[in-house]
Amino acid sequence: MQIKNVQGQLSCNPIRTRSLAPELSVNEHGQTLGTYEDVERGAIPDLVGIVADSGIDGYAYWEQFDAEDAPDAIPVYAEDGTTQIGIFTFGDK
Repeated sequence: MQIKNVQGQLSCNPIRTRSLAPELSVNEHGQTLGTYEDVERGAIPDLVGIVADSGIDGYAYWEQFDAEDAPDAIPVYAEDGTTQIGIFTFGDK
C-alpha cells in the first residue's frame, strides 16, 4: 500500500485484494474439478478428487459426497464426470 501526504491529507492506493478461493480446472462438460483442500479454502467444485475403493484416482460429485443422507457408497468417475471408474465406500457408515 502506498501512502502519500498530499497538502496535509493522507491518501493511499490500496493493493488489490486476492481471492482466497483457488481457480478450479474445468472439464469438457463445463464442470469444475477440485480437491477437498479447495473446499476448505472456499471453492466448491462440481467434482471432487477421490480415491476409489480399487485405488484408482477419480472424482465424485460433491453433492453426493457431502450429502447428509449419502448412501454407503457413491460412484467414482473419470475427469469427464460421466465415465464411472469405480466406487467409494464411506468408512464411517
